Amino acid sequence: MILQTAILAYLIDLVIFSSEESKAYTLTQISIVLVGVIFARAALGYFSECYSRRGAMLIKANIRSRLLHRLFQFGPAYTQTKGSAKLASLLNQGVDSLEDYFAGYLPVIAYCAVIPIAILIAVFPIDWQSGLILLVTAPMVPFFMILIGHKAQRLNQEHWAKLQRMSSHFLDIIQGLTQLKIFNASRREIAAVKKISDDYGDETMGILKIAFLSSFVLEFLASISIALVAVVLGFRLYYGDVDYVFALWVLLLAPEFYLPFRQLGTQYHAKMAGVTAAEDLVDVLSQSQFQIKSQSQPNHTAVFHSPFTIKVEQVDFAYPERKNALSAINTVFSAQGLYAIIGDSGSGKSTLIDMILGFIQPCAGQIRINDVPLTATNRDAWLKHCGWIAQQAEVFHGSLAFNVALSETYNDDRVLEALTKSGLSSHLASLDNGIETQVGESGVVFLVGKYNGSH
Repeated sequence: MILQTAILAYLIDLVIFSSEESKAYTLTQISIVLVGVIFARAALGYFSECYSRRGAMLIKANIRSRLLHRLFQFGPAYTQTKGSAKLASLLNQGVDSLEDYFAGYLPVIAYCAVIPIAILIAVFPIDWQSGLILLVTAPMVPFFMILIGHKAQRLNQEHWAKLQRMSSHFLDIIQGLTQLKIFNASRREIAAVKKISDDYGDETMGILKIAFLSSFVLEFLASISIALVAVVLGFRLYYGDVDYVFALWVLLLAPEFYLPFRQLGTQYHAKMAGVTAAEDLVDVLSQSQFQIKSQSQPNHTAVFHSPFTIKVEQVDFAYPERKNALSAINTVFSAQGLYAIIGDSGSGKSTLIDMILGFIQPCAGQIRINDVPLTATNRDAWLKHCGWIAQQAEVFHGSLAFNVALSETYNDDRVLEALTKSGLSSHLASLDNGIETQVGESGVVFLVGKYNGSH
């Protein structure tokens, strides 16, 4: 960039002031060099952008993978506490907002640290007066950006919190859509969703107004500073204090000096969104599981073998800032038999199941599988032998075989065997495409009530 402006200034000076002798040949050579420098700079900018985007995508994929792994470690106990809609929003919009932060904001910060200093180093030995003007006006840009940024950061945090609340509210409506229809409350909820959406839109426009204001301030300060450099150079050139080619070179460098600061203003909104989302991401990734005794328990890595006997011995458990969910539970689930856990709402049924599955650790007592204490270290080995059927069946869009196997690769005989054991063989005979029949959305509809016994 410094070389490009120097060549351009020399070329303009040559066109205006040089003699006609060998002028055409010299102009051709310099023009070829200038075009080569311009193409080289454009290529470097392109590869820099591609590298930044690729790095941001890799970082985003890594963070999303770590977040998913962390949520699987926590299990349903944590997701129910935080809310599935909030975590889904964090996995999607939250992680996506980091891409512009890493690919846009951080490279601009690096440019702000390197390019102005390089220009000052080049300008000061030749024209210290112009260099002094650049040095004095440069701090004004980040100063005013900080003043505007304090309010913008607070608004952005409120905006992110409102987005998560709106996601949770909308998910609650979708899950309770049947009940809303039964009680004729759907129109009321439509009005509530519209109001929340309008409020969210108004708040979004408020944040964009702050972003545009910050960009305008940076552009204004940069323009004033460039104009100041041009006026001073004009007077000095008029009185013969500076050579024309050097004055033109400094004048061409002035916009390049302030360009990183102007780009910083356009990327500041991406920075606010990325930092706000990163706070929630760090909160989840640094969160410790509900476990107290696991640190002092031995590292059991035993492989579990059937038949299984599950012993619950003097188990106590309490959620943070809540009363005990379980207290002094003692029971045994033998290898054979069918057991039902019955109790009032909030009595700890789900907590006990989560504890048996290893998603949470008891505050006191222990869970033993075939006389081996169940801890966080051997939970994955235990889960390989566990299955879960939800209270309400979920039919995915795809073939009937895919819904049975939950995989694109499956064995037809095993799928048919499972359907026969489930009592669906008679219904399967009425389907034209058999196990390849499309079910779920845009496919054959299964009546859950009719086949409830099969679940």
